[in-house]
Amino acid sequence: MASIVFVCLPIASGLGGSSPPPAYCSTSSENAVLNAVMSLGYPVKAVTIGPFSFNCGGPFPSGVYSCPAVAGPLQGAYVRFVGTDKVAAVEIGTQRGGPVTAATVVAFEIPPARWSMP
Repeated sequence: MASIVFVCLPIASGLGGSSPPPAYCSTSSENAVLNAVMSLGYPVKAVTIGPFSFNCGGPFPSGVYSCPAVAGPLQGAYVRFVGTDKVAAVEIGTQRGGPVTAATVVAFEIPPARWSMP
């Protein structure tokens, strides 16, 4: 069995130089996402965690977002699986200033033809 590939996308900033990875780039986030998709019935191939907002344009937008994120994007993940073209969109919940506590699947479907992984 192949290893799961984890990718964590930082929040884009206009500042040069390096900065520490965001708090959501953690093992606890990875574990929360894996626990959330466990019941979907497919082995996980890849998880991309980042500052995704699933409220604006849905979890699989194919064009420009129709509305701005109100308080900044939430932490979320896209999960790809072995044996299906479906992709899970997962919101990652956190306690304020604390560790990740849970994650929730908000969609599990085949994305539109023009959608690409952020």
